[in-house]
Amino acid sequence: MHDPLTMVFQIRAPLLRRPRKDAWNRRSRWTWTAATVWHRDPSGYDSTTCRILDHWKHVHHWRLQVDLWQTFRRRWLDRCAWCGTGSRKGDPVNISHQWDAPKRPLWRHTDCFHRDCSSIERAHRTCLCGNPQLPPHGYGDCNRCGKFQAWITRERPGDAEALAATRILASIPQGHRDADKYAQAQSHWKLSRVRQGTDY
Repeated sequence: MHDPLTMVFQIRAPLLRRPRKDAWNRRSRWTWTAATVWHRDPSGYDSTTCRILDHWKHVHHWRLQVDLWQTFRRRWLDRCAWCGTGSRKGDPVNISHQWDAPKRPLWRHTDCFHRDCSSIERAHRTCLCGNPQLPPHGYGDCNRCGKFQAWITRERPGDAEALAATRILASIPQGHRDADKYAQAQSHWKLSRVRQGTDY
């Protein structure tokens, strides 16, 4: 996947409160980003039509991202595509499953998910057949259930735990959340990472 957006420049404003102590440079310590100007390549694929050095000249290709509006909309207006609720403190709606979202109203996006809702939605789209009928290359849409199955050997250490976590999440009804089942799935994922040797 290739993003057709390239940052041209940022519009920064002075910070009106105390400077940030955790800022990684002096500029971000004393200023904040008010807006970002992006160049959208007409081809929709990286910078294939316009040279990067010429992006500042192509005003007709610019897209303006106002950070305050984006933060406000994400906090108060956007809704989760799975459960339909908005962001809460520590539980934002900010995970997307697609690269190029379809056109939607400026004031609300409904194609992002909470963290747990994202995992539940993916579990509902995953093939859980005991013996999936997959294409010859070993992954893709199952011919039995029509759902997607990623490449998996089911023989590596930790695969059984990852599959158990997916089954737990798939048992949650459509459009619902369940903190207890999500915690169970997390414990299976942790055990899977330990057995694969990737949990440090």
